[in-house]
Amino acid sequence: MINYLNNFVKSKEDMNKKTSWHTCLKCKEIQKSCCTLGVSLTIPDIEKIQSLGFKLEEFAEPEEWYEDDIEGCEDWWESSMTKVNNKMFRLHLKEKEDGNCFFLKPGEGCILGDDRPLHCKIYPFWVDEKTNKVEYDDPDEKHCHFHRRGTPLKEGIKLVNETEETIKEYFSKIKADCIKNKDRYKEIILRLLKK
Repeated sequence: MINYLNNFVKSKEDMNKKTSWHTCLKCKEIQKSCCTLGVSLTIPDIEKIQSLGFKLEEFAEPEEWYEDDIEGCEDWWESSMTKVNNKMFRLHLKEKEDGNCFFLKPGEGCILGDDRPLHCKIYPFWVDEKTNKVEYDDPDEKHCHFHRRGTPLKEGIKLVNETEETIKEYFSKIKADCIKNKDRYKEIILRLLKK
């Protein structure tokens, strides 16, 4: 297990690149990147990316969520979705034709660096609101390579260069955004769907 984990550790050279080296870039060499699962966007994520000079239509799209996807979601998460013609949508990062994230630069990482969306920073983790403990997101599916390999939670958090505190902070921001910005989500989704 230690040798496996060492393959994912950043070097100082990697950390100083303009793009962000991230565990997920190394993981992409092993399997299809989790970016293909659909990266949800918060309103602050959108504003930050736009401030970098990207147009909304370039990087964001409404993604349909099906009943099975929504089942078991927190009420605040579900309430932030927009219903259009009996279909539920959330804002997500666009994927390129190869299925990778719009912002993933081959061989280098995310061109957004530390400005990447909160969901990118928190994945593959989530916070159990009943216990306020960080846990692996979607424990049955195990999309994440090191989660699937049985990497202990604390080591997994370290691999994505975060702490339990930062994961909780990102989670709180995601939740607050979903509650506060429901109308903004709807406005943007309708605009992108051209309804």
